[in-house]
Amino acid sequence: MALPFYIVFAREVFEIGESYIGRYLLFQIGGTIISNIIWDYLSRKAGSLMVVRTCILLGGLIPVVAILTSFYGPDVFVIVFILIGFIKSGRRIGFDPYLLEIAPEGKRTVYLGVRGTLNFLIVLMPVFGGVFIDLVGFYITFIIVSLVMFIAYKMVKGPSPK
Repeated sequence: MALPFYIVFAREVFEIGESYIGRYLLFQIGGTIISNIIWDYLSRKAGSLMVVRTCILLGGLIPVVAILTSFYGPDVFVIVFILIGFIKSGRRIGFDPYLLEIAPEGKRTVYLGVRGTLNFLIVLMPVFGGVFIDLVGFYITFIIVSLVMFIAYKMVKGPSPK
């Protein structure tokens, strides 16, 4: 919900120009590339559940990091975009294998189909984010997103014993 708004937040807080936006996106791409190595290692050593949980935890930390780094200037704010690169990559690497692990063997294609169908919510979440930001501001919205992500982190469990 908050991912599209970090650049908007940075522009408002730091009054930055287009060059910083390009820099942020480069750091995001760098985070994606570097994290692929880390996610692969984590997936091999601890499994896709650990990738998913770590990704959710990082997703919950990003709004907190955005708030904290906003006091230190636009150069320190690049940390937010490195972490965004990490979670974007982690989602691709961890979530589908995790879903396949928890889905009953005969229903895996159904589970993947339902997940694919529910992806339309990804389009709606920034709309909700924009509404929240207009109503309560960036800081409250970021805190709410963090709380929801930390709750999700606690809720994600491994497959049930057979």
